[in-house]
Amino acid sequence: NGGCLRFGPDGKLYVGMGDGGSGNDPNGRAQNGNSLLGKMLRYDVDIAMPFIPADNPFVGNAAFLDEIWQYGMRNPWRFTFDRDTGDMWIGDVGQGQREEIDFIPAGAVAGQNFGWRCKEGTRCTGLSGCSCTDGTLIDPIQEYTHSGGNCSITGGMIYRGSAIPSLDGTYFYADYCSNTIWSMKYDGTTVTDFMNRTAELDPPVGANITGITAFGEDFDGEVYICTQSGRVYKIIPQPPQCGYTTYCQATASASGVPVTIFGNGTTEISTNNFGVGAGGLVPGTFGLFFYGPDQTALTSGYGNLCINGNAAMPLIRLQTINQSDVFGSVFQAIDFTNPQQMMGPGAINAGDTLNFQFWFRDTQNGMAGWNYSNALNALFCL
Repeated sequence: NGGCLRFGPDGKLYVGMGDGGSGNDPNGRAQNGNSLLGKMLRYDVDIAMPFIPADNPFVGNAAFLDEIWQYGMRNPWRFTFDRDTGDMWIGDVGQGQREEIDFIPAGAVAGQNFGWRCKEGTRCTGLSGCSCTDGTLIDPIQEYTHSGGNCSITGGMIYRGSAIPSLDGTYFYADYCSNTIWSMKYDGTTVTDFMNRTAELDPPVGANITGITAFGEDFDGEVYICTQSGRVYKIIPQPPQCGYTTYCQATASASGVPVTIFGNGTTEISTNNFGVGAGGLVPGTFGLFFYGPDQTALTSGYGNLCINGNAAMPLIRLQTINQSDVFGSVFQAIDFTNPQQMMGPGAINAGDTLNFQFWFRDTQNGMAGWNYSNALNALFCL
């Protein structure tokens, strides 16, 4: 008969009621103002029984019960209020052909008719109780059919978290049978950014999100997916893909070519086999590897300084002084388990993005001065 109770932004308690069955609402309860079934009810728990708010739309109307706020629903199994706007989103489960999302903007007129049982979504059922051509009936903002194994909508949540800013205002919902998860945005007039998120939200290690019965949100607005198996999943940002790439421009050294930096191994902290190197040096050249959190491009000495520190983390020098071999190359391994090899507070952790550069004494024009390789941007992960 129902599946959701929520307090709205007005402090009132909203109760979603299904039509009570059986198929096609044979008793016409959703359109019957003297039945609580097939309705959205509204109560004020801060007043005396029977908790009827004085501004409910049908108070004093003999054709409707006072508790009724909206009517003409089949089974508003899950609904939610947008914490930023106060808009109400309802996942109304269909009969045999259509699943729908109804939208009630904050401050909208109450006492509206959402069409069941004469309409299932936007489809005219041909059943009695109202006219499917009645222009006052409220159509859904989104609907889908039962093709592809769909059978029952699970209304969702509006993302208002901070972990994934691009999702702000995005509504997530799902189908219980097909396990499909969609998202969309709605500006009160137009649906945008409609996406099938099923593959994107597939958990790692062979797990599957099935039997989705509800969505939830936490204090910070992050969104969760609840399943009939008892598992709760949290929507999180895509974990970063660890690795490295070069950037910035190196200038020619006394060897006649720019000195280039390279990475070796993997930036996975757990493997502990990452190292940095540089090539194109004059054999016997001395130099140092530095790294820092920021990127820059400043002319300095004979070349370009491409890395920088900030208030949270300074530039850090790897302790070993390197001398290039007969091939004009240097290499230095970085032991994540032994940060004492680094000068300064230089431990490297999963999630860090750091920039490496080789600084060396360059004897161009017979003078000893600093030159620099290009730079390496590295993202570290577990």
